[in-house]
Amino acid sequence: MFKKCMSTLLGIAILFSVFIYNIQAGGEIHTNKELNNLLKIANNQNIVIDEVKIYVKKPTTEEKTYEEVLKGIADLQKREKDFKWTVLPMENGHYKVSATKSNDSQTLKETIIVSFFKSAGGYSVNQTYQLIIKEWNKDTLNSLDTDFIKNTKSDKLYYSLTGSKRIENDLAEEARLVLSDVNAKSMEVSKEEDFLSVSALSKQFYEKIPLGEGKYMNFHLGIRQSVKNSELATFTLATPIITTEY
Repeated sequence: MFKKCMSTLLGIAILFSVFIYNIQAGGEIHTNKELNNLLKIANNQNIVIDEVKIYVKKPTTEEKTYEEVLKGIADLQKREKDFKWTVLPMENGHYKVSATKSNDSQTLKETIIVSFFKSAGGYSVNQTYQLIIKEWNKDTLNSLDTDFIKNTKSDKLYYSLTGSKRIENDLAEEARLVLSDVNAKSMEVSKEEDFLSVSALSKQFYEKIPLGEGKYMNFHLGIRQSVKNSELATFTLATPIITTEY
């Protein structure tokens, strides 16, 4: 029975596109300030940006039946296009479908994940969206010919950028210079020989997440030296947290 339902889902998924997140053509994300703060830090610290990521997580929704889950996907399919969908292997009881879309120059890549699992009330459905921008400029977001993030008020948004820099100081001092740009207070530090990760709190960023024991963070920094004792280092800046490996 499940294989038959998954076959139905795959058939829908192949036809289905984009997502429930939209942005008006030429419009601006209302939390652009968060991303602009990260870009400003990179500029001030002479970090050459290689990649910008925007990650969106919709609130979990509940559906009573498996058929309602499929109908929700089918309704989205009727509205949007251009994504290639695949069914992913079940993981920890979660059923997943994934979709990707790349532009011709491969400078933009969009990824959508819809996952769902059985719950006490029926099925819990999670939806996430990630946009990766390989060649960043200030007009990139406003020139996108795709729709996403229609109503961000109820969504969680995560911004990150990765870039490189030739460093003149040890990693601890490089981290201090970055934190000083946004008056951020270090909350947690993880250090290895050629790597440093800092969770911090700054009034310049809006969203924050708990760390426990009454502590919060809304700015995350990772610095990794490319080769031991090398002057070149990779910087990852994010708010409120880095969502991928770094």
